[in-house]
Order: sequence, then structure tokens, then C-alpha cells
Amino acid sequence: RSIMARRWWSHFTRSWRLYPGLQFTTVLVLSSTMTIFVLLLGIASNLSSVLATMGDQVRVSLYLSDSEDLQATQGRVQDFLKQFPAVTKSEYVSKDLALQQFKKEMTDWSWELIEEEGNPLPASFEVTLDPTLQKAQLLRFLEVFKSKAADMEDIDEVSYGQSWLMGYSSLVRAFSQANWFFLCTLLFASLLVVGNTIRHSISQRREEIEILELVGASRSMIQWPFVFEGVMTGLIASAFAAVLSLLVTQAFQSAFSESLGFLGVGTIVPAVTPGNLVALVLGGALIGGFGAYVCIRRMAGGWVATQRIYSLQDYK
Repeated sequence: RSIMARRWWSHFTRSWRLYPGLQFTTVLVLSSTMTIFVLLLGIASNLSSVLATMGDQVRVSLYLSDSEDLQATQGRVQDFLKQFPAVTKSEYVSKDLALQQFKKEMTDWSWELIEEEGNPLPASFEVTLDPTLQKAQLLRFLEVFKSKAADMEDIDEVSYGQSWLMGYSSLVRAFSQANWFFLCTLLFASLLVVGNTIRHSISQRREEIEILELVGASRSMIQWPFVFEGVMTGLIASAFAAVLSLLVTQAFQSAFSESLGFLGVGTIVPAVTPGNLVALVLGGALIGGFGAYVCIRRMAGGWVATQRIYSLQDYK
């Protein structure tokens, strides 16, 4: 085993000695691809987590219709809210209280003008939802809640920032779908890069492989050094990608937290964790080995010698 391991290592280091430019370019392209891979996953995780934890941030406002008996209206709306277990708290805001809150937020001349014409602000209920609601449950609940509230004459309008929330949900869903396409494209590109490097290595060792085939070397004896080369190439590239991803996320995470802190971006899900880095390194080695195997799976059994015979026949 030690002799075999030394042979594989010698095969790998020889490729770097003979073609350092090609090997370095391969590692650079692979590490860049894997870094983009990690960053896309980090962005997708943060966007999804923001939506998943939005239940404790969404406050639903029920604006009541003008009525001569506001107390009766208040009672009917409270009974309506008790039908929903997801409603954890409801607070009644009277017309006078709404006007006081409005005065605190607006300039003096604004509310003086309102006082001259009467209080146009409606009474309302501020509803707090269960913070454990997941994104699918939250969106489904809001749709059902708004639909049932619209059937009540006592409720004039339901507001929870629905246009923003639905737009954000659509954005997350579209990004997730596009993200899978990008990730599959990057994976395929990584396999092509590794395959191109191994194919070049095979072409430079054709005579050596032909001799091994003719003397009866086993398939694994010929193939495994190239698989090992692919694994090591992927391992080195993924290690560089892990370091680069860590540096990039640390550099930009604080900026994202400051500018988009109200969304929780960069704070809910760390873009890079030790587990993700280990998975990245192992995944890079797996991609390199698989890409190499795809290129050399037909090797042995006289494949290279046969290719040479066909080439000679074409030449004649």
C-alpha cells in the first residue's frame, strides 16, 4: 500500500512539475467556482431564514368601520380574533389614542389642521402573531385571515405590509429556483475543468499507459493515479475556496448587517460555518475524483494501444 501511495503521489507531483501553469489555472478556476457556490448558498439561506422568522415581526392592523356603537363592534372583532390560534395578542387602539400617536409623529401644523376638521383616524386592533410560524404557514394564515376579515362589515381594512411581504416571498422563491440552476451549472463546469486537466495528463502519458496495458497492468493500477490526481486537485482547490469564502464573508458580513440589519441579513444564518467548510473541502475532493473517473473510465484493456493503432491506420 505504501508503494502504491508513493506511486500515486509521484504521479500527482510530476504533473505539477511538468505543467505548473495548467495545474495552477485549474486550481484557480475551481476555487473561484466553489467560492461562488458557497456565497450563493449563504445568500439563499439568509433570504429564506428572514422569511421563515418573519412571524414575530409581522403585525396585522385591523381598521374598524365607523359605527355609532364602537363598543359592540369591538366585541365582535375580539370574538372574530379568538377563532385564530395563531393570534397571540390583540390590542385595541381607539380613535383618540390613534390621534395622540399621530400627533407624536407629525408636525404641529399637521395635527392642528386635523383637529379643525375632526378626527378622521379610525379605531383599530393591532394583532401580534405566533412567532413560531414558518414562512409557508405565515403566508397561508395571512391569506385566510384577510379573506375572512373582508367578509366582516365591522372591519374596513386589513393591513400587514402585504405588498412588501408577498413581493419578498416571490423574490425568495425566484432566487431559490434560479440558485439551483446556477449551482448545477457550476457543478457541471467544475467537472469539465477537472476532466480537461486529466485529459491533458492522459495525453502526455500515452506511451507510459500503453506500455502498462501491454504488460498486463490491471485496470485499477492504471486508473487510480489519475483519480488520485483529480481528488488532490479538487482538495487543494476547495481548501483555497474555503479560505477565500471565509475572508469574503467576514469582510462583507458586518457591512450587510449594518445596511440590511432590519431584515436580519447576515445575522440569522452565518454564511460560512466550520461544518460548511468541511463539507466544501470533502465535496471538492469528491468532484475532482468523479471528474477524473469520468475521463478515464474507458482506460485499460488496451484502450490507449487501440487508439494508437487507429491513428496509424488513419495516417496510412
